[in-house]
Amino acid sequence: ADKERLLEVGQVGPRVPDGPAKCQGRGWHWLGRNRAFFTCDDRRAFVYDSGTVTPKGKFPRQCGSTISWLASAGGEVYATCGTSLWKTDAQTWRPIEAPKERMREFSSIAFADGCLFVAGNRTVWRRCGQ
Repeated sequence: ADKERLLEVGQVGPRVPDGPAKCQGRGWHWLGRNRAFFTCDDRRAFVYDSGTVTPKGKFPRQCGSTISWLASAGGEVYATCGTSLWKTDAQTWRPIEAPKERMREFSSIAFADGCLFVAGNRTVWRRCGQ
């Protein structure tokens, strides 16, 4: 029973009693031990942090329902979908200008030491002071 419960929590997240209304088919992505990002079918996005749910606006329509990579820093969420980069500003999503070299795909995204790192096409792009 514990194994099944942990598997479910890992894949679809814990039950969120004070979560958003009418949020079916959510996409759940763990960001840390008690922190996660999830979306609803209508593209509403939220951060779950130790039981507290914070709205992050509507996920960009340009991404459809595809999230490739996620990272979180300073209460904001960074996401890649296809070859576009996005960042939340409270409840608004804004694109982040891509590096000069055209990346065909991103293989990972991370945030460390105040810098955003994006890997793709055998290169790593760094942008600090986001």
